[in-house]
Amino acid sequence: MTETIVILAGGMSSRMKTSEDTKLENEKVEQANKSSKSLITFGNNKPFIFYLLKNISLAGFKNVVLLVSKDYESFKNTIEKFNDEFDFNIQFAIQEIPNDRLKPLGTSDAVYQTMKQIPELKQSSFCVCNSDNLYSVNAFNLIKNNEYTNAFLAYDRDYLEFPKERVSSFSIVKMDSDNNLNLFALALMLREEATPAQIGAFLIAHRIRRPEPQELTGMLDTYRSLGPVVHSPPAQRRPLCFGMPFDGRTRTAPIYPL
Repeated sequence: MTETIVILAGGMSSRMKTSEDTKLENEKVEQANKSSKSLITFGNNKPFIFYLLKNISLAGFKNVVLLVSKDYESFKNTIEKFNDEFDFNIQFAIQEIPNDRLKPLGTSDAVYQTMKQIPELKQSSFCVCNSDNLYSVNAFNLIKNNEYTNAFLAYDRDYLEFPKERVSSFSIVKMDSDNNLNLFALALMLREEATPAQIGAFLIAHRIRRPEPQELTGMLDTYRSLGPVVHSPPAQRRPLCFGMPFDGRTRTAPIYPL
């Protein structure tokens, strides 16, 4: 269970800005070009992020961290208008854009920069969501109150009623009957099915958060199943594997007495 959620709102809305959908109203197109898409207004002239924050509040989260980029003042001024409708504390973090890029880096960088600016996140668990997806109160309750150390929301693709071409662009996972993952990230790496960018993002996020015992167990099982096997020449001793502990140089010295 956690009381904190990080909302990622540092994107540039580049896909929306290049959309050729003629059904978009000129007002919405102008809003998307000038600010974050989660600030686009709907219905009774409230921005999209209002409805997201309202569900977060109804789900019982007490701490919200909003990661933004150049739209910091726009987000701050917009949210202040509705403060009385929310029952949580809110903090802001800024996703900086590298000098050699026009857009921010991806999700891993967003989480990393947030944790760097809000150090208390390193000492406790928290949820992460995107600012441009509207999650229900029930969905937030499921992820907030689950009993596991690590979890994520997943939807049955057959119930989404989306075309297969669209579903193929989503992140797809395989689960067993108890909703446990049965295809690990390491398996994708060992089978060379993951791209270098995917591998890098996974390893960076894994290192920042630090692995849990059950994750390490799953990785070892996967490696034993798919990894290379070292054999000793005939009549020689079996090879020894030195599993060097590394949980930070200030905790355990990576030294073995021989």
